[in-house]
Amino acid sequence: MQMDEYGSDWISAADVAKRLRVSEARVRALIQRGALPGRKVANRWLVPPQTLESSEVAARVAGRPFSPENAWGLLFLASGRPAMWLSAMDRSRLKARLKSPKFPLASRFRRRAKVNFLRGDERALRKIVADDKFVRSGVSAVEDHGVDLSAPGVVEGYLPKERLAKLAHDHALRAVGENSANLIVRAVADSWPFQAERVAPEAVVAVDLIDSVDQRSRRAGSELLKRIRRGQRKT
Repeated sequence: MQMDEYGSDWISAADVAKRLRVSEARVRALIQRGALPGRKVANRWLVPPQTLESSEVAARVAGRPFSPENAWGLLFLASGRPAMWLSAMDRSRLKARLKSPKFPLASRFRRRAKVNFLRGDERALRKIVADDKFVRSGVSAVEDHGVDLSAPGVVEGYLPKERLAKLAHDHALRAVGENSANLIVRAVADSWPFQAERVAPEAVVAVDLIDSVDQRSRRAGSELLKRIRRGQRKT
């Protein structure tokens, strides 16, 4: 951060991008065209921090989020899964979107589930992983999708919202910050998209990794997404 002449802290475009989980290039472009307040100082784009407190600004930076049904549909279709909850028209429309050279920013999928950063003992984590509704994703699914990343001691995945509430109560799970969490659960409040899967499709895993504040996870997610996109272009 940089201090201006009035004593206010200004945040770099890179920090804004990290906090809002979008690309730095998008933040710079929005500043340049006046859609986001900011200024350039010594070749660095800076943004006043109070703008990040506005949900309107956050939405403008990230882009309008997909509905849960379309978010799941796009991720499943990108992974070669049928997404049977979609109508034939919606499926066709989303498949056409996948032909675009640019895949939507990960933050546009944010309505798919609510992320919970939790901490529990090893026994609790074993019980949750064994739950018949728990679907491994993110760092817990990297081996399944051939991603070179390791996060020992951390469990990540999806659960229906009501199931998470019960497990959190039964196992005395504590809400903590992302950097202190050993359990990352995305609670799905709307229609459950998974059937018999115990591992999330690869595009879901990619977006979950990109959502992380950990740079290694973000890079691994981006590489997985690039691999998915290369595979789509070959078909």
